[in-house]
Amino acid sequence: MWGRVMRVTLLAGMVFGLSAGQALPQSIDANILTGGASGTYIQIGRDISAVLPADGVDLIVNESNGSLENIYGVYKRPQTQLGIVQNDVLDFIRNLKASDAELNSLAAKVRLVMPLYNEEIHLVARPGLAGLSDLSQARVSVGPQDSGSQLTASLLLDATGVTPRKTVSLSTTEALEAFLAGDIDAFFYVGGAPLKLLADPRLTPENSQLLPLDDPRLADYYVSSTIPAGTYAFQPTDYNGLAVKAVLMTYDFSSNPSSYFKQSCAIVTDVTRAVWENIDALKQSGHPKWQAVDLQDVPPGWEKDECVRRGEQLATGGDTVFSDPSQCGEIVNPITRQLCLSQTAK
Repeated sequence: MWGRVMRVTLLAGMVFGLSAGQALPQSIDANILTGGASGTYIQIGRDISAVLPADGVDLIVNESNGSLENIYGVYKRPQTQLGIVQNDVLDFIRNLKASDAELNSLAAKVRLVMPLYNEEIHLVARPGLAGLSDLSQARVSVGPQDSGSQLTASLLLDATGVTPRKTVSLSTTEALEAFLAGDIDAFFYVGGAPLKLLADPRLTPENSQLLPLDDPRLADYYVSSTIPAGTYAFQPTDYNGLAVKAVLMTYDFSSNPSSYFKQSCAIVTDVTRAVWENIDALKQSGHPKWQAVDLQDVPPGWEKDECVRRGEQLATGGDTVFSDPSQCGEIVNPITRQLCLSQTAK
């Protein structure tokens, strides 16, 4: 399955890594990489930022091309502590790390913060197309370069042996406009339903459908998912498709005693704690996808580091992982800082 996907360039074009010997900042910003302006990731990022205390971390929510950029950004981009990533991107890294030194290093350094929700795989197509095999005669957008949609589309096509007549890599907005103009016949968009982009009133049952993804060869890679009838105006019946888990990832900031790493670790602790403590409020008033979040549903194969575990334990009252009061000094949120100090004093 991974043959064609090797042509999906996980690392190409990303030049925001630290050069050898580059100085790190003494006072740092807190950043989360999300997705496009009309997608679910950016709304989830804004919800997380909103539950952080006003006198604590000021989390900057950044647009991005999606999962591929986000995971590499967490790994290499300065002052980027968090990124939302599709789980199949993590599977891709895990399966290929033995053959690629950069992917092996990335896999060794990134850490799980928490699971989020299932993202539905939307394949918007003209009504004349009946299934995936029909894409062999179609013009298809596989998603923007460095996006999770691009990787997922490549995995699906590779697993089913389908080669579209023409593929292009367009942003979601560009793909919608190209589809409506008749320049492409279908486009992939992986994201938590309902997607704002697909609420466009120009999409109607006469010109659009969600193409079935019922090939049994895909069952080993993705979970079944249903988009209820009427979620989109062009979708009059339930759509039984596939989904992939979205997760929040970070870097192994507990591995280095430098000031930059300590500050970044404290940011991750504060964000983790805020989400755990406010999960009920997020389910009630955040994006609808929060209602599907199970913070205990951790995907296998990825570790949480000390920074994440501190946040969980501060929120839940579990056994502390703080052992030294000096660990508390870098925490921005004064409430978390005092909890840390009180626990290390025990």
